[in-house]
Amino acid sequence: MGKILFALVLSYFVRPHITLFLIFSTGLALIFSGKLKLYQKIFFFIIFAAIIAVLINPLIAFLNLEELDSESVSNFSNTSVKNLSKDNTGSSVDISGYPLPLKIFTFLFRPLFFDASGILGLVASLENLILFILTFKFFKLNPYKMFKRGTMLFKNMMLFLIIGSVSFSLILGNLGIMLRQKNMFMPSLIFIILWSVSYAHERKLKAQKAFT
Repeated sequence: MGKILFALVLSYFVRPHITLFLIFSTGLALIFSGKLKLYQKIFFFIIFAAIIAVLINPLIAFLNLEELDSESVSNFSNTSVKNLSKDNTGSSVDISGYPLPLKIFTFLFRPLFFDASGILGLVASLENLILFILTFKFFKLNPYKMFKRGTMLFKNMMLFLIIGSVSFSLILGNLGIMLRQKNMFMPSLIFIILWSVSYAHERKLKAQKAFT
């Protein structure tokens, strides 16, 4: 626990928004955990809510927001997308008209071969294609079922991935920046895929043994 707290403190001074995502996802994972009693969930909810309340003002200052409301966040998102989607930013992509699922797909799995530029773009496209295939396999295993049966760490990583992917997909409009930013969430994606495949395989083996 001490190492986790130390890591959170360090991440707060480098990327406070990521620290907030981690704390929020951990709190939600505890609430969704089936191993905790109701009073324990309420207790942890109050603790994590208090931590978020303390960290929210420094986060607002870090993002240069006047206040945390829907209008300010919307303006920040639109300005970020507009600036990062300019032609002179190189690997720009205009996501302003994209629906949310396509924005998330762009953040997680682009560039692909059709919009790759140069050798590095082709390498990134191959990596993204592999990630997309693995993610497709994960969705075939029923993510909702996996979330219900997953461990506390699995729930934490899945919620962290969802929160981060949605948040960043709304404000980024440059594939080069997306490649760098999504690296913070790729370990979570790979972890939940590998855990789900392993869990499904173990269930299949147990079912086969039950019939022998």
